[in-house]
Amino acid sequence: MSKGPTVMEKSGDAPTLASAAMQAAFNLANAAGAYLGGLAIAAGFGLTSPNLVGAALVVSGFAVAAAAWAADRAASAVVQTAEAATDRRLTAGARTD
Repeated sequence: MSKGPTVMEKSGDAPTLASAAMQAAFNLANAAGAYLGGLAIAAGFGLTSPNLVGAALVVSGFAVAAAAWAADRAASAVVQTAEAATDRRLTAGARTD
């Protein structure tokens, strides 16, 4: 399995912005997890309920990652098909019979 480009490689002329966005997303997720875990305790589900909240967040994160992976594969397939069609047209136009 080949490793695809990283966010920093795809960021182009804005690597600092990409780095800041990744850190902000991490901090937001950390705060959201703590908040949701606190809500579960406050709702009376007990002190072990944040574990279930964490598990639900992990499953939802995997679902988002799987959807992003599928969308990326679909986009790559479209690009490869378009490149192949362009190559065929260029090759057909270059024939000198």
